[in-house]
Amino acid sequence: MRRAPLALALGIAAAALLAACGGGSKDKAGSTSVPAAPSGFTVQQGKGYAFVRPEAWHVAPERAASIGGKVLEITGPKRAGGLPGQVVLGRTEHYGGTFDAALLAFRQSDIESLPRPVVRERAISLPGAVAARRFDVDYRQPAPSGGQVAVHSVDLLVLGRDRTQMHLLVRAPATDYRAGRLDTVVDSFRAR
Repeated sequence: MRRAPLALALGIAAAALLAACGGGSKDKAGSTSVPAAPSGFTVQQGKGYAFVRPEAWHVAPERAASIGGKVLEITGPKRAGGLPGQVVLGRTEHYGGTFDAALLAFRQSDIESLPRPVVRERAISLPGAVAARRFDVDYRQPAPSGGQVAVHSVDLLVLGRDRTQMHLLVRAPATDYRAGRLDTVVDSFRAR
């Protein structure tokens, strides 16, 4: 008889420990819908998405994009060459096109026209997404303080199950990207 209360107490303690360790929350289907935020990061979430971002960075109010949809901009402090790190999320609800059409438009507008050399491109599996693709890009950019700064950026193109098309851009001077653990932002992204 005493084993049942002990087992219940141990089960509650284990659940509390998992919650304290930041296991993230689960939706009804059992997939992680809100990522756990490691030290120095906080959860940023909105309609159709969730990810973690550096806690001290400035979040501007979401605004309408000139080409439709919504844009959320998060900016870090100025670092190498006077450039800040940035996290930008563009999203379009009720997207009527295909994921391939979104990829083609991205390649034409953001890769080929600038040009920004893609270091690595790959399809990825992303919670809550029908399709997702990651682009790692390295380029040099003029710095406000003069000269050129090496920049690393990651673009995620995502089509959510709810037909929300999203483009997450995370970029910073290359040394700051690594030191700021900005892949944490990219790796935490969830479509919801």
